[in-house]
Amino acid sequence: MQVTITQTEIESAILEYMNKRISISADSEVSVDIKSTRGADGFTAIIDIIDNPEAHAELQEREKQRRTKAKEEELAEAGRFLKDVKDSASTAAKPKEEVVTESSPNDDVEPSKEETVDTKESIPKPKKPASIFGNVTKA
Repeated sequence: MQVTITQTEIESAILEYMNKRISISADSEVSVDIKSTRGADGFTAIIDIIDNPEAHAELQEREKQRRTKAKEEELAEAGRFLKDVKDSASTAAKPKEEVVTESSPNDDVEPSKEETVDTKESIPKPKKPASIFGNVTKA
């Protein structure tokens, strides 16, 4: 024997059970959200009893806007971080620059050239990973 119950039937059974156990006013809205997990919990049902649907819809809209704003701020922060990393990487990749100092027309000294400190740090080349089979050569 096999019995198959759809989600709609499960939700209506939960609502009937809730109406028998507790008193729910006729103008209240009841929503059932069924979730399936892989853990020990298995299936769970979240039941919301909403007394004022208009106020609840407004509350949900405000929460949605708050979450959207928080995500946008998080993305903006990540964008600033990436920009800083990109700027520091491009600064490190610049070659040596020469700085020419100019003397005033009254000085008898010729203009001198000075080299600035190398902004590009020496970066070691990555080593090849060692073989897990040792140094075996193919014959």
